[in-house]
Amino acid sequence: MPTFTVSDGALALLRRNLTGPQILVTDENREAYRELAGAGLMIPLHTFAHGDESAYRLTEAGVNFARAEVERCSSQQPSVPSNRPASRTESAVSPR
Repeated sequence: MPTFTVSDGALALLRRNLTGPQILVTDENREAYRELAGAGLMIPLHTFAHGDESAYRLTEAGVNFARAEVERCSSQQPSVPSNRPASRTESAVSPR
């Protein structure tokens, strides 16, 4: 996986986009979105209603980065033993 260099603000914006609803592009965060696009993690979208760079979407590299982030974060969380058996749903879930 290639190495990306982005500011802390851009990385925080990307993480917020990955963990919650899409964040609307505003004048306050447009530069961070442009930085993510420059790193190849997102691409700008253009709409008739809102104009150029009014939305951004993850690229394949962005999706791969997101998957790596999820794996990294889940591997850093300490496992807490549970006294209850796993439910059917919990045991059937597997990462992709």
